[in-house]
Amino acid sequence: MALIAFGNSDIGLHREQNEDSFLVDNDLQLFAVADGIGGLPYGDKASGMAMECLQLWAKENQGIDSEDEFKAALEFVNETVTEEGVALTPDTGIGTTISALAVKGAKVLVGHIGDSSGFLFRKNGAGKLTTDHTIAQEIFNKLEPGEEMPNIPEYYHHSLTRCVGQQADFHPDVHAFDLYKGDQLLICTDGITDLIQPDEMYQMALEAEKPDDFVGNLIRIANKRGGHDNSTAVAVFVA
Repeated sequence: MALIAFGNSDIGLHREQNEDSFLVDNDLQLFAVADGIGGLPYGDKASGMAMECLQLWAKENQGIDSEDEFKAALEFVNETVTEEGVALTPDTGIGTTISALAVKGAKVLVGHIGDSSGFLFRKNGAGKLTTDHTIAQEIFNKLEPGEEMPNIPEYYHHSLTRCVGQQADFHPDVHAFDLYKGDQLLICTDGITDLIQPDEMYQMALEAEKPDDFVGNLIRIANKRGGHDNSTAVAVFVA
């Protein structure tokens, strides 16, 4: 199954530095985004190290072939980032999100922790592949069928309950999904998802001829709508 992938990152309009990072490794068929956690120091260091460690684990193990291997790779990332955080700033440590894809044949493995996101777009529909690890999402998960989401502080939507670099009891989500020719995969940070709705992304994906067109449009629109955060996206088209 042939893949065409492209990633890019933009500082946005209001941040002093870009604390997002991304990975596009066509040889390993491994793709990822990471967003350094606001409120903690060295966010750029945390996200960049997460991408480097994920790629290193995959290279040393000839790729990521199963859900168990993906969990092992993410555990290695977490341990390394945690140790670096203790060395850099013992009082707070450092932290980052990760959303990553490893394509194996006709399947894609999705590894995720935090509030970056993964999506799958097809001509007959779209779906989100990840669940946010935030206080807001935990409240939503506890609602009874038909019960409305209560009014909650806005920061609950960005208050993480899980991340890389802060937890010894580390629990990433890892799932496998079938892939078909024509599928379009997207992983992105919340600088994109805060400002562009999934149905808009779906339409943009259908209209994009190449992944670089798709990624470029996502970042452009995020900045047009205020660019309040760093915006990072990796798109993978299955040819």
